[in-house]
Amino acid sequence: MKSFQFWDNTANRKQEYLGMRPYPPVDSSKFRQSAGLSLAFFKDARSLLEKISASPSFSTKIMKAAQESKTQAVERLILSTGIRNKPMLLFNPDNLMLRFLDEKGDAEVIVKLKWR
Repeated sequence: MKSFQFWDNTANRKQEYLGMRPYPPVDSSKFRQSAGLSLAFFKDARSLLEKISASPSFSTKIMKAAQESKTQAVERLILSTGIRNKPMLLFNPDNLMLRFLDEKGDAEVIVKLKWR
């Protein structure tokens, strides 16, 4: 006995039968591009985190400048590590947050460090 054709056909055909629209074709180019951008952000984040964790004087300078609301000093210290991508900075009495974001908004990496 032959089964119904819609069960022997593709998944999209089954979805049409069940009243669902088929999925669009997959194009992973933007997804891969986003991953590549994120890798660059992770590389910068890692360099910065290594410097902060290894250097008591460097981490103290960042915290002191942040406590005094010296945004430009915090930014200058962070960029002095040689990172290539400039993160957006947000700090308060409890933590420092670095937001790496590309100009198109296709990739974003957020690092949040507590100091209290």
